[in-house]
Amino acid sequence: FATTLAHGLALLEAFDATHAALTNKELAERSGLSKATVSRLSLTLQAHGLLECGPGERRHRLASAALTLGYPLLAGLGIRREARWGMKQLADELGGSVSLGLRERARMIYVETSRSSNP
Repeated sequence: FATTLAHGLALLEAFDATHAALTNKELAERSGLSKATVSRLSLTLQAHGLLECGPGERRHRLASAALTLGYPLLAGLGIRREARWGMKQLADELGGSVSLGLRERARMIYVETSRSSNP
Protein backbone atom coordinates (compact mmCIF):
# COMPACT_ATOMS: atom_id res chain seq x y z
CA PHE A 1 0.00 0.00 0.00
CA ALA A 2 1.39 3.39 -1.05
CA THR A 3 0.17 5.91 1.51
CA THR A 4 1.38 8.95 -0.41
CA LEU A 5 -0.47 7.82 -3.53
CA ALA A 6 -3.61 7.23 -1.46
CA HIS A 7 -3.32 10.76 -0.05
CA GLY A 8 -2.92 12.25 -3.54
CA LEU A 9 -5.99 10.36 -4.74
CA ALA A 10 -7.91 11.60 -1.68
CA LEU A 11 -7.15 15.17 -2.79
CA LEU A 12 -8.43 14.49 -6.31
CA GLU A 13 -11.57 12.84 -4.89
CA ALA A 14 -12.26 15.93 -2.72
CA PHE A 15 -13.54 17.75 -5.82
CA ASP A 16 -17.12 17.29 -6.98
CA ALA A 17 -19.78 19.23 -8.85
CA THR A 18 -20.53 21.48 -5.88
CA HIS A 19 -16.88 21.83 -4.84
CA ALA A 20 -15.09 22.56 -8.12
CA ALA A 21 -12.56 25.00 -6.60
CA LEU A 22 -11.00 24.42 -3.18
CA THR A 23 -8.36 26.12 -1.04
CA ASN A 24 -5.66 24.10 0.74
CA LYS A 25 -7.64 24.49 3.97
CA GLU A 26 -10.80 23.13 2.33
CA LEU A 27 -8.82 20.27 0.75
CA ALA A 28 -7.40 19.42 4.18
CA GLU A 29 -10.88 19.42 5.73
CA ARG A 30 -12.43 17.33 2.94
CA SER A 31 -9.57 14.81 2.76
CA GLY A 32 -8.66 14.59 6.44
CA LEU A 33 -5.02 15.36 5.64
CA SER A 34 -2.82 17.96 7.30
CA LYS A 35 -2.39 21.35 5.63
CA ALA A 36 1.34 20.67 5.15
CA THR A 37 0.60 17.38 3.37
CA VAL A 38 -2.04 19.08 1.21
CA SER A 39 0.44 21.82 0.26
CA ARG A 40 3.09 19.30 -0.84
CA LEU A 41 0.64 17.11 -2.70
CA SER A 42 -1.17 19.98 -4.42
CA LEU A 43 2.15 21.29 -5.76
CA THR A 44 3.01 17.80 -7.05
CA LEU A 45 -0.42 17.40 -8.66
CA GLN A 46 -0.03 20.83 -10.28
CA ALA A 47 3.39 19.85 -11.63
CA HIS A 48 1.75 16.81 -13.25
CA GLY A 49 -1.06 18.91 -14.74
CA LEU A 50 -3.82 17.33 -12.64
CA LEU A 51 -4.58 20.47 -10.62
CA GLU A 52 -4.44 24.13 -11.61
CA CYS A 53 -4.43 27.33 -9.66
CA GLY A 54 -4.49 30.64 -11.51
CA PRO A 55 -1.91 33.35 -10.78
CA GLY A 56 -2.76 35.04 -7.51
CA GLU A 57 -5.56 32.55 -6.82
CA ARG A 58 -5.72 30.40 -3.72
CA ARG A 59 -8.24 27.90 -5.04
CA HIS A 60 -7.28 24.72 -6.85
CA ARG A 61 -9.34 23.15 -9.63
CA LEU A 62 -9.03 19.88 -11.46
CA ALA A 63 -7.05 20.52 -14.64
CA SER A 64 -7.79 19.10 -18.05
CA ALA A 65 -5.07 16.45 -17.62
CA ALA A 66 -7.34 14.84 -15.00
CA LEU A 67 -9.60 13.79 -17.89
CA THR A 68 -6.78 11.66 -19.30
CA LEU A 69 -7.07 9.37 -16.28
CA GLY A 70 -10.63 8.31 -17.07
CA TYR A 71 -10.72 8.55 -20.84
CA PRO A 72 -9.08 5.17 -21.58
CA LEU A 73 -11.71 3.47 -19.39
CA LEU A 74 -14.57 5.37 -21.01
CA ALA A 75 -13.29 4.74 -24.54
CA GLY A 76 -12.84 1.04 -23.83
CA LEU A 77 -16.33 0.42 -22.47
CA GLY A 78 -17.82 -1.68 -25.26
CA ILE A 79 -21.24 -1.58 -23.62
CA ARG A 80 -21.47 2.10 -24.57
CA ARG A 81 -21.21 1.25 -28.27
CA GLU A 82 -23.53 -1.74 -27.93
CA ALA A 83 -26.22 0.19 -26.04
CA ARG A 84 -26.10 3.43 -28.05
CA TRP A 85 -28.57 2.46 -30.80
CA GLY A 86 -31.13 0.98 -28.38
CA MET A 87 -30.79 3.97 -26.05
CA LYS A 88 -31.45 6.36 -28.95
CA GLN A 89 -34.53 4.40 -30.02
CA LEU A 90 -35.91 4.38 -26.47
CA ALA A 91 -35.20 8.10 -25.99
CA ASP A 92 -37.02 8.93 -29.23
CA GLU A 93 -39.94 6.65 -28.36
CA LEU A 94 -40.34 8.18 -24.90
CA GLY A 95 -39.50 11.74 -25.97
CA GLY A 96 -36.89 12.06 -23.26
CA SER A 97 -33.40 11.04 -22.25
CA VAL A 98 -31.88 7.64 -21.51
CA SER A 99 -28.61 7.27 -19.60
CA LEU A 100 -26.24 4.43 -18.88
CA GLY A 101 -24.39 4.52 -15.57
CA LEU A 102 -21.79 2.61 -13.62
CA ARG A 103 -21.96 2.21 -9.86
CA GLU A 104 -19.05 3.74 -7.97
CA ARG A 105 -19.48 3.03 -4.27
CA ALA A 106 -22.67 4.92 -3.31
CA ARG A 107 -22.74 6.99 -6.53
CA MET A 108 -23.65 6.47 -10.15
CA ILE A 109 -21.38 7.77 -12.89
CA TYR A 110 -23.06 8.38 -16.21
CA VAL A 111 -21.01 7.03 -19.11
CA GLU A 112 -23.48 7.50 -21.98
CA THR A 113 -26.63 9.57 -22.53
CA SER A 114 -29.00 9.66 -25.47
CA ARG A 115 -31.60 12.36 -25.96
CA SER A 116 -34.74 12.38 -28.06
CA SER A 117 -34.58 14.09 -31.45
CA ASN A 118 -38.12 15.34 -30.88
CA PRO A 119 -38.41 18.75 -29.19
